[in-house]
Amino acid sequence: MLKEAKGILSNVVTLACDNLAFAASVGAGAPPQYLEKQLKNSQLLASDSQFKMDEANRKAEDAENIKRKLASENSEMMKQLADAENAMSQLSKLKISLATQLED
Repeated sequence: MLKEAKGILSNVVTLACDNLAFAASVGAGAPPQYLEKQLKNSQLLASDSQFKMDEANRKAEDAENIKRKLASENSEMMKQLADAENAMSQLSKLKISLATQLED
């Protein structure tokens, strides 16, 4: 997601640099229609880039929420495992105790 956001930002910067270079080379003699078209293209690209970055941020937030949920579930399962192991240990001790009593 971060790689995608960097690529989008790179595209915006490249287009902006191209527009500035063109405006500098042509100067005041640039056809207004061309400059308006370039401006509109830049605005569309910026809007699309913002949408994609927002989407990437939403996905990153969703992934972070899932990660926290899984960590919580893992913690709960580890506690349940420790409880089960403790119960097994107690049952094993009880079994030995009962076997000893049976022998006596």
